[in-house]
Amino acid sequence: LKSDASKKYAIKTMKKAEIIASKHVDHIENEKVILSRIEHPFALDYNGFFQDERYIYFATELLGGGDLFTYHRGVGNFDANQTAFYGAQICSVFEYLHSKDIVYRDLKPENILFVSTDWYTEYCPASKRNIRRMRDTRVKLIDFGSATFDWEHHSSVVSTRHYRPPEVILELGWAQPCDV
Repeated sequence: LKSDASKKYAIKTMKKAEIIASKHVDHIENEKVILSRIEHPFALDYNGFFQDERYIYFATELLGGGDLFTYHRGVGNFDANQTAFYGAQICSVFEYLHSKDIVYRDLKPENILFVSTDWYTEYCPASKRNIRRMRDTRVKLIDFGSATFDWEHHSSVVSTRHYRPPEVILELGWAQPCDV
């Protein structure tokens, strides 16, 4: 992290005592291993892990554009081109993750962040108001805390309730198709 003093990082901070109390040590270990093994233009860039006596820290790239959920709520429904563009980016990163035998298990709009914070305002005749548009619509998948490998036992329910796949609701367990 010291090699480029001008670069900005995001630091995810977690209390060791809370991780142990909630029995999430395996999730944190998996997240660290998975982040260190992936490199894809639509996945969060991982820069390292460090710890002290009370906390553990993940250093990642800083993504300042906000999440897809909040953006969607602000601008309304996406047109077909926007939907196809965001969808293609997400499909690309999932194709990559699955090729690495990784099951993500927590796909939701809140875990998709825009790379850039560069916005402009445009008048929308349909809603008769100004809306914010992104100049750079590249997105990245974040939060690999629920991710696991294909060969691991993963029948536990770890996803966000509103986005849970039918296979998990029916207690059939997780597999790559549950991601999409």
